Amino acid sequence: MASYDERVVYDWSSPTQLNDWDIQYSGPAGSVAITNGKLVLAPNRTAISGVNLISKAIGFDALEMEFNTGNLGSGLTRYLTLSFGTGGVCDDAGRVPGTDFWHQGMANSVTLHLQDPGANANGSFVRDYANGGRIERGYYPLAPGSDLTKQNKVLVIFKPGEYQVWLNGSQILSIPTVTTQPPTKVMIHQGWYAPGVWGADTTISRVILYRGYDHFSDMTMKVHPVKCVPANPEPRAVFQPQDVAWRGTPPMYAGPVNLQQQIHIALCKGRDTFWIRDGVRNVEQGFIESTVTISGVGVRRRGLCFTQDGELVGETYSRASDGVYRFDLLWLNRRYMVVAQDDPAYGPADYNAVAADYQAPKPYPPGGGVAPAPFPMLAPLKRN
Repeated sequence: MASYDERVVYDWSSPTQLNDWDIQYSGPAGSVAITNGKLVLAPNRTAISGVNLISKAIGFDALEMEFNTGNLGSGLTRYLTLSFGTGGVCDDAGRVPGTDFWHQGMANSVTLHLQDPGANANGSFVRDYANGGRIERGYYPLAPGSDLTKQNKVLVIFKPGEYQVWLNGSQILSIPTVTTQPPTKVMIHQGWYAPGVWGADTTISRVILYRGYDHFSDMTMKVHPVKCVPANPEPRAVFQPQDVAWRGTPPMYAGPVNLQQQIHIALCKGRDTFWIRDGVRNVEQGFIESTVTISGVGVRRRGLCFTQDGELVGETYSRASDGVYRFDLLWLNRRYMVVAQDDPAYGPADYNAVAADYQAPKPYPPGGGVAPAPFPMLAPLKRN
């Protein structure tokens, strides 16, 4: 955010705000008036003329203004001049007093001339006025579709060695300053350049003048305390992370391993498909066992086991005689969600699926394995 030492706002809510400004005319006098809460600069239309609003105070280094132009003649060109400097009003050639009132500025100034693309316009441009002459600083096109007849917001920053202009939030130019240094006055100029042909009035909604303006001031980083809540509230003595270090001698196991088909999904999720090395289990495993009942009676139904991040790791059916189901080879340091479906044919069901979330596997008893009771038909396969 921008910072500044002082800011003066003119919203034209009171006629007394014009007391801070000098009003000067070039050529036949026009008018400066507050109408409907806005300041209107209207040059005289009978001859080439200009109306100038000059701040009485000095020391400003930034100007922010909301404006639009209107009451156009038959030409397509609209000009608006913003000047930072000192001295009297100079004409287009930089002379004081002058007679060429196409563009004006202050006698010693860096001056921006904003103009729409049109019949005689080739983009906004900057001039240095000094010692009765002028120096062209170059042309700077506005963004495509720019229209000064609409509501516009301009920001001009002027400091030793720095001159920048922002229009409607976009920077249109940045050049080094040469001739004029602060402290400065601010001048706003609107001209009528060819009676009955080219010209405009400027309607200003707001003017803000700054001292000590810094468009890119240092950002203050505010520290906000954050209370961290662990995803797994179990104490460390119970919840142990997976040990991925190799064990045994030599450090790398070179013997054969059980060939299991590897898929990228399991690898990306960190599944340890080889969890035994040299007879040492890196992760202890266990089982989840429960029942599926309807009205208190065990039934055969399809069961699914998911990890907490949604990966399906097991599928089984509960036993028809008592509704008992079991999922084996589950890691003790993870938690699972078990889902039971009512209809095993996946058709219309009488009941919604039932889920039991965050289930902790039970460790195998000493001497137990992957197939203890209640599945005696698998007993020959159980691990000793």
